[in-house]
Amino acid sequence: MRGMSRQSLLKSTLKALTVTMLVLLSGMVCIAQQQETEDLPNAMVFKDFEITIERTQKGLKMYSPKGSAWKELGFLLREGHTQAVDEYGMTKLDQVSVRKSADLADYLFTITMTKEGLTLAGMEGTAWTELKFKLAENGRK
Repeated sequence: MRGMSRQSLLKSTLKALTVTMLVLLSGMVCIAQQQETEDLPNAMVFKDFEITIERTQKGLKMYSPKGSAWKELGFLLREGHTQAVDEYGMTKLDQVSVRKSADLADYLFTITMTKEGLTLAGMEGTAWTELKFKLAENGRK
């Protein structure tokens, strides 16, 4: 270091400090992210569930081969009316089940019949907030 000028020595030291700070900061970010996931183990973690909706002459039929306690639901849904559905079946928004099962997806959505078709609003445990689609009689989605 004897032959280095003071300015060169300063630049070299600053580069070393910058690299050291970057390494330390990236390590701190990783620790903070790990701590956040440990503090909130269920935050934004969705379990898979599958639902098929069929429009029949008598109303709607829903099938759930995965993630639900129910396998088939059937109900009449008139235009402008809404029905809440969770992993245990048909429910009311003010009477949602507090039971939780590790074997089931924890979800809640509403389904509304409109002039244009069906609107599903994800309330809990869904990656979507709203789905809208048309469904012809005897059609499935």
